[in-house]
Amino acid sequence: MTAVNLRSTWLERDGVRLHVTEAGEGPAVLLMHGYPDTHQVWHKQIPALVAAGYRAIAPDLRGFGASDKPAHIDEYLIPETVADMAQVLDSLGVSEPTALISHDWGSVASWALIDAMPERFSCFAPMSAGPPQTFVNCTDLRQRELSWYILFFQMQGVAEESLMADDWRLYRDLFRSHPDLEEVIEQMSKPGALTAGLNWYRANFPWLSNAGELQAFAPTMGFWSDGDHFLTEELMIGAGRYVTGCWDYQRLRGASHWLMQDDRVNRLLLNFLASHHPV
Repeated sequence: MTAVNLRSTWLERDGVRLHVTEAGEGPAVLLMHGYPDTHQVWHKQIPALVAAGYRAIAPDLRGFGASDKPAHIDEYLIPETVADMAQVLDSLGVSEPTALISHDWGSVASWALIDAMPERFSCFAPMSAGPPQTFVNCTDLRQRELSWYILFFQMQGVAEESLMADDWRLYRDLFRSHPDLEEVIEQMSKPGALTAGLNWYRANFPWLSNAGELQAFAPTMGFWSDGDHFLTEELMIGAGRYVTGCWDYQRLRGASHWLMQDDRVNRLLLNFLASHHPV
């Protein structure tokens, strides 16, 4: 991460300790990572936001990084993360509307967050994943093929053993496009980390079908990349139907699922923030 003055904070909600990294001053921007990441996946965005005059707030979601890894699967339900993020903003004294930027599972959770608490957010930039209803209602065979691993992850114990076997060979194949794969494997090798991450899939695969039609009540810019081998474009294009207000869609050619690593993203994000969450 480019040198900025990072501040680490540990917060607690219902006995679960959450690690939060923040930097900068000014209007707040909440960054929610996905699987299998930590706040560090935003290492290009945080310095750019700080330089532009924003306060970047990047939690390690429960089960990831330095945050606690609860033992029970139900503790990873999306509504728990929604409550976690409200606690993060309250504990850090963020009272004004916040910009919300998210990726992967963080995006799924952020759709629930902005639907539940629209007054807390000025604008929204989900990456890769649309609201849960676009996934549940998808009839595209290609997306079903890409999602095979979600069913595999439901197999408690078996999935863990298979992913770790032969020096994490299957894991390396599945996440081959991750730009920091060795760091991810190092994180997942820590006690409880692999199961905690998989519990997001175990808890929320049933939840997706019962989430209803979540809405984004804020100006929204959706991102998708044509190198994504987990999620199809239709899911993000379809997300526009659930946005109240202006909707912008950005399709990045040549970027992987981890599209925040692409230098074009910062320019697009900062232009978007300048219009809807100015300093």
